[in-house]
Amino acid sequence: MGRPHIPTRRSPERARGPLRTLRRRSVGRWRVHLVAFATALSASVVLHGTASAQDLPPSPEPAPTAETSAEQALWLARLCVHEAGFHSPDDCRAIWRVLERGARRHRTTPIGFARRYSRTIFDTTRSDPRGWITRLDATGEEPAGFPTEVEHEVDGRRLTHRHPPWASFREDWLRTLAVCQRIVNGELRARCRAPDDWGGAMDAERAARLGLIPIPCGTTHNTFYARPQRSRPAARRVQIVP
Repeated sequence: MGRPHIPTRRSPERARGPLRTLRRRSVGRWRVHLVAFATALSASVVLHGTASAQDLPPSPEPAPTAETSAEQALWLARLCVHEAGFHSPDDCRAIWRVLERGARRHRTTPIGFARRYSRTIFDTTRSDPRGWITRLDATGEEPAGFPTEVEHEVDGRRLTHRHPPWASFREDWLRTLAVCQRIVNGELRARCRAPDDWGGAMDAERAARLGLIPIPCGTTHNTFYARPQRSRPAARRVQIVP
């Protein structure tokens, strides 16, 4: 069975992970600039010029009304597909842990925290090639904008072929959504205790300059990081609910 097309060529509307949020903002010694999109890995969140997950200033607004667990699971599942595809539950677990920790620091909800640095994943009107991910829903129906064709470049030539139909991915999506529901319900926990950020292979050099420490979070497409002062406890594994 084919995989849904996730372009590897990045535009300014396709950055990956909270490290991509370190754009056009200075917060003390954590000032950085967004990494070049041409080196980006597969799916990723869109983070237009907001601060990193750790460097976001406390919100002056009162805490928003908590979303229902079903709403949280839906947004987490969309974000997880955007970041890691349909087959990486360990990414989903660790991403949720980053969001939970950020939400506590900034007195908001995990999804409210995600909205602050993943703005376009919440824009269901997107018309770009990855906009269909924002319209995935609990019914499992084909999302508007799901691709019908895929273009590849081979030896300088642009080739087009048909994209596998949505029916090939429907069960994968519903399975991802079910896993995310268990995650937000507390039945499944991250395989690392204290992740602060995540990013792809293209982020490794930048993470090192920031002093972030890679920590093992299971079998993930992304690399998860802890701040130096948190790296030691974060590296210890926690027991995982099967």
